[in-house]
Amino acid sequence: MKLYHVALESTLTSPGAATRVLQNNTPTKRLLRAHIIEDEERAVLPQSLTKLFKRSSKTKELQGLLKADESLDNAFNTLGLSNMPVSKNDFIETKMVAQLFSSRNFKVWSQHAVNLKNQDPNGAMLAALTNVFGEKNVATMILLGKHSRSSSKVAKKLEQAQFNKWYATDGLTADEVFTKVLKQKRADIHMYARDKLIWIDYSKYITKRVEKY
Repeated sequence: MKLYHVALESTLTSPGAATRVLQNNTPTKRLLRAHIIEDEERAVLPQSLTKLFKRSSKTKELQGLLKADESLDNAFNTLGLSNMPVSKNDFIETKMVAQLFSSRNFKVWSQHAVNLKNQDPNGAMLAALTNVFGEKNVATMILLGKHSRSSSKVAKKLEQAQFNKWYATDGLTADEVFTKVLKQKRADIHMYARDKLIWIDYSKYITKRVEKY
């Protein structure tokens, strides 16, 4: 028994004893650290849920401002969208357009267009936007909105509605859109980059329509 005691003391007092003890305790430390990380993650979760609830609450608040049968034109004003600027010094800014199209207010407005059970909600939204900003400005806003990640999806749907109107309802060629809608001389097309891009996109749309039918 005494021999065993001596051997044990020798082991514990040997130079490598401390290292071996620390190594033997490593699994316990790892487990403790894992519990700490897990507790930290649990502490973060309620914060993310709080943000989600706030967004949901804000959406419901905006929805509560609208009457079930309120027109899109009136709803646009009710939701404060008419107060969101899209231009600075009479120049339409990409960032401002993206902020409008990607705002929670605009999302509630677009859902209201669906709830009104319009046969063409995007077409109805396009008409309402045109009443506010004018046809040329809306065309420019759509062009800019397409090139922003946050608003591209909405802008592309509006563009489809706009091109459908120009082609099927108004019967306009690309050149007529350039002169009648965008109000530019065809000979000066290279002087107006934005208008030229709209002309190019609509020309491609017409080509696809012709090829399809």
